[in-house]
Amino acid sequence: MLRAVGTSGLSFARGLLEDHKRVRTLLQQLQTAIATHEFDKARLVSGEERKERDRLSQLRKKYKLDESRAVQIGREDIEKPSPG
Repeated sequence: MLRAVGTSGLSFARGLLEDHKRVRTLLQQLQTAIATHEFDKARLVSGEERKERDRLSQLRKKYKLDESRAVQIGREDIEKPSPG
């Protein structure tokens, strides 16, 4: 049985997807910074990535979301622009 998703639920889901994309992007930046020996930048990006992961974890707990059913994001999701 399908359930209609309200506008606020859809916005929340989109926001969660954007948060996941941000974590993936930060991980890529971290890897690049390490590979190019920009360790100060890597340390800053690592801190940002940790904050984003903590925030996502808090949202999962608050809304009782199952982490095993987390959104899978590929490179194409990260590279395409967000809608507005």
